[in-house]
Amino acid sequence: MNRELILYQSNPEKYIGIIKSISELKTTKDKEKFLNQKRKLLMEGINSNSKKGDVNEFC
Repeated sequence: MNRELILYQSNPEKYIGIIKSISELKTTKDKEKFLNQKRKLLMEGINSNSKKGDVNEFC
């Protein structure tokens, strides 16, 4: 929870975007759209971490 708070405080727009993407992902009925959104979120999580091997807490 502390990591989420730090992320929100450092970049609230990005945090809100992540939360919206997750909520859309959970409510979609289209399997292909679901998989595309999931891949996008995973790639954003991987690319946003500076440490190699670190995984975003939202993924």
